[in-house]
This record gives sequence, structure tokens and C-alpha cells, in this order.
Amino acid sequence: MLDYGPVSLFNTFGYLHLPGTFSAAEVERFAAEFDAAVAAAAADGGARLVSPWGSQDGLGLRLLTDDRIAGIPRKVLGFGSLLLHVRCRRLTEDLPWQGGGELLPWPLQHITVAVALDRAGARDGCLRFVPCSHRNYLRLLDPRWQKAPDYLYGLRNPQMRWDHNALSVTDEQVPAFPAPTEPGDVVVYTPDVLHAALGVSEPRRLLELSYAAEPRTAAQIHFLRQRDACSGGEFRVPQAVAASADPALRDLAARWNALGFEPAAPVAAPC
Repeated sequence: MLDYGPVSLFNTFGYLHLPGTFSAAEVERFAAEFDAAVAAAAADGGARLVSPWGSQDGLGLRLLTDDRIAGIPRKVLGFGSLLLHVRCRRLTEDLPWQGGGELLPWPLQHITVAVALDRAGARDGCLRFVPCSHRNYLRLLDPRWQKAPDYLYGLRNPQMRWDHNALSVTDEQVPAFPAPTEPGDVVVYTPDVLHAALGVSEPRRLLELSYAAEPRTAAQIHFLRQRDACSGGEFRVPQAVAASADPALRDLAARWNALGFEPAAPVAAPC
């Protein structure tokens, strides 16, 4: 369970590395279910990857009720936070610099909790971060960030680079801190912080759980409705969660239901 120190570290730098969160036996089981989800997606065309919900004892459901995961959004975002996604991410190529480059900045604090299933070193595909670059997140904690110039705009928007690199340097030359991981490590970060994975030579498997703070204003709820409508139902809690015998899982679905989002059958999620 996180205490004041790690939460302050996360808010300050935009990411947090929690080594050895899961045991080797747990990682072995996670990896088997991850690979089964990938194989099922490949058999279905491979264009989209099904989230790992499975049965009532499925991987996604177990992670959501495991306090080593569930305790993170409670401490960082507060009670009542919303589950956004549970996804299998299989990195087969470099992830360029990105973070906080959305057309409409999120009006809510939001985080991704990534469970590493493979070793990733500092030079071969681990996530790396530019500390304190999570401007969009920080402005929600301290409104003075509204006036700060965004010198990192070029890095936040890789789709705008065309034939040159931001800051006239390669992605590898951007000053950043790597977060090398062993299987079972957890990395928590806000998608608003600049992050990349460079030097990916072998596939890297990450189980990602994403959360947002509880919306408290009409504008925040409207943002979620707009994003959901534009994405074709991005925020639809699977029936496996809504119909679970576990009251903690049913509560996750109830938070969305209270906002007018109905549960849906398990849907494909972007890889």
C-alpha cells in the first residue's frame, strides 16, 4: 500500500517504479493468460486485442480486486476513482515520445498502472520518462501551471514531426530517466508525462490498468461523455465486472452506471 512519500514522489515526477510487486509464480500465470488473449485476438484477425477478462476468475478481474493494484488509484486519485481500461499491451517496436498531447487536455487526473511480464533494461525497451513533464496533470494539482509555457509541445505530439525530430535531437538523445523492470515490477505513470520505450528488440508484455479521478463537475462528466461517444463506447464496463459476485467489482461498475454509462459485453481494446 502506498503512503504519503510515494504518492508525493509520483505527483512531483509523474511516474513511480514499484519493484517486485508480484512473485515469479504470479507472473507465470499472468503471462499464460496474456498469451492466450493475444492468441485469441490473432485468430480473430489480430487488428484489435481483447482485454483479459475471461471467467469470473479471469486475470483482469483478479487484478482489479488485488489490493496491490486497487490500492494505487485509491491513494493517488482518491476513493471513487473510475476504472477506464484493463489491457494487454505487447510492444513489438519502439514507442516514440508522447504524453499530454491530446487535442483536449483531460480535466481529470488519470493514471496507468503497468505490470511488467518481461525484463526490460535501460537500453532495450523499458519505459523511460521525462520527470516533471506532466504539465496537464500538474495544472489540476496547482493552477499556477496554467501559465507555464509548454516547451515540450513538439515531443508531446509525434504525429506532427514530419521529417524532423523535436528539439533537433533523436528520441534516444532526449534527456530522460529509464525505468528498467524485471517481471513482476509495477510502473505507475500519468499518460500526461512524457514517456517512451526505445530500443525494443524483443516483444515486451505489459498488463495495463487505467484509472481516472472521480468526476465532480458537469464539465468533467461532459468530457467523459464526449470521449466515449467519439470512441464508439470506450467506457463500457464489461458484464463480467457488473455481474461479479464480488461487491468491490460491482462497485466499479456502479460508479459508471451512476454517470449514465451502461455495462456492455466484453469489447476489443486497442493493442
